[in-house]
Amino acid sequence: MSEALPSDMNSSQHAGRASWVRWRIVALLMALSFVSWFNRANIAAAYTERIQYQVDISEKEIGAVGTAFFLVYALFMTPGGWFSDRFGTRLSLGLMGIGVGVFAALTGSAGLLFTNALPLLIAFFLVRSAMGVFATPMYPAGSRAVAEWFPFAQRAGANGLVQGAAPIGTALTPLLFGHLMDRVDWPRAFILTGAITGAVGILWLWYARSSPAKHPGVNREELLRIQSGVTEFQAAETPSPRLEPGAWRRLLRNRNLVLLSVSYAAIGYFEYLFIFWTQHYFKEVRQVDVETSRLYSSMTNLSMAAGMFLGGGLAAVLVRRFGARIGLVIVPIGGMLAGAVFLLIAIGAKEANWMVFWLCLAEAAVGSTEAPQWTIAIELGGRHGATAAGIFNTGGNIGGALAPYGTPFIKDLFRGNWNAAIVASSIILLLGLSLWLWINPRERVAES
Repeated sequence: MSEALPSDMNSSQHAGRASWVRWRIVALLMALSFVSWFNRANIAAAYTERIQYQVDISEKEIGAVGTAFFLVYALFMTPGGWFSDRFGTRLSLGLMGIGVGVFAALTGSAGLLFTNALPLLIAFFLVRSAMGVFATPMYPAGSRAVAEWFPFAQRAGANGLVQGAAPIGTALTPLLFGHLMDRVDWPRAFILTGAITGAVGILWLWYARSSPAKHPGVNREELLRIQSGVTEFQAAETPSPRLEPGAWRRLLRNRNLVLLSVSYAAIGYFEYLFIFWTQHYFKEVRQVDVETSRLYSSMTNLSMAAGMFLGGGLAAVLVRRFGARIGLVIVPIGGMLAGAVFLLIAIGAKEANWMVFWLCLAEAAVGSTEAPQWTIAIELGGRHGATAAGIFNTGGNIGGALAPYGTPFIKDLFRGNWNAAIVASSIILLLGLSLWLWINPRERVAES
């Protein structure tokens, strides 16, 4: 942080004890992350349990709806990062929560208005694509907020908490949204969850600030603590009010940011395959009952959340011990390698329980890579950290956007073999891993 301490800040209040506002900010970021992914994954749960039996919409068609969301999400990701740098994380994340909530509710409204396949499918494409636009600031702005509110040594751990809330949202979608559909059917379930999501966005707007120095609840001790503990990077830069001349060119020419983004595309494909298709795979391919498919889907995604929490904490420890160059790289390399291997073992498992066990390990391993990568992306961008994170996440979501439609496409290419489609994600992950030989997290984009 480059801002000076406010002159009227009461340094005698709670002398020696820092306030805890930054941890409340993380709790709100986790809530936003949770509802963001809950509303992305619920359409897959609705299709698996309701829509496919009520309307003649195929796997490929609903997969194309998921791909449309993620493609729009990817295309608007970098502008979403720029918006966060330009207008601050308070406004961008508040609009994200409210916008996602509105279009989640409109997804359910489409189900009430249309009963034929074609108009409903068109409505899904339009509504979910618009939702993709509003969802874009979540992680560029979230990581920017972590950089603003935490000293460098704690950022990987805080990012792990925020990132880990996403697969918890995904994991609980089959259970919570499934039981909600049991009570009110799928259209009204979307409307209710949309209202809750909008309320979280409003709560963020009310409580959060884009800078700790501007928050009335932050005392002098907490602000000093936030500004301390910098190791190999400067304190979080004050966001630039505009992109400096040549900033786009410098960001896109930074080899580390480009390679990081391409590698993240491989992770995106891996993660989105399981986010979108896990419950469907267990129910339709492994032939387990609805409740068991909900449970298995939740277990694998909760494993990814556990991996994100542990990966962030481990990266923070390694940074303090070995420095950023090693500490932020070890976890992504190890996680991607382990994830690919565990997935191949899972495919060979005969029993569904053993497959779930190995899938949980695979998702935990890949999930552990998230927090250090987001920390690197923000630091590489300097004053334009959210914009750099937007570029990085664009790569991840281009890869992720291919998974909802690409998975059934590969399955059909191999004569209905779902295992072949899953093995393909393991191969893609190993290709992304190879790029880490040339990534150095300390080579920040030069400032003008």
